[in-house]
Amino acid sequence: MAAVNRSSIACLGLALACASKPADESVASDPVAEPVLFVEASPAPERASVTEASGSTEQDRERAKQLYQSGVEHFEAGDLASALEQFEQAYQLAPLPALRFNIARTREQLGDTAGACATHAELLADPQADDRLREAALQAITRLGC
Repeated sequence: MAAVNRSSIACLGLALACASKPADESVASDPVAEPVLFVEASPAPERASVTEASGSTEQDRERAKQLYQSGVEHFEAGDLASALEQFEQAYQLAPLPALRFNIARTREQLGDTAGACATHAELLADPQADDRLREAALQAITRLGC
């Protein structure tokens, strides 16, 4: 239980630190070198399924999957603002940690350091996030200096 409390305190500290950064502070003039981790279908370890979201109706899950695909297409085409919008809409329908990660990384690519930091911190606090996503979020938080 003590480890959980320290972890929760660390996540809260990260979230508070992110909230105190100016909203217009950018990551850097160059986009992040590594690609965004897109997650969509199991069982590959680097992927998670939009269709596995609990609490969503089948119709919501299907729409979330379509929005996710659209977000990937926009991202790959360089339309990051549209990609972010698609990922956020998908997350509203199917609140998966993997979608949250894509939101954070897209914000990072857009230069929204504060938003990326806050979203990565939320991912760390998400009990449904797996170790792989938590590790990637921690690496991003370190890289961004959150």
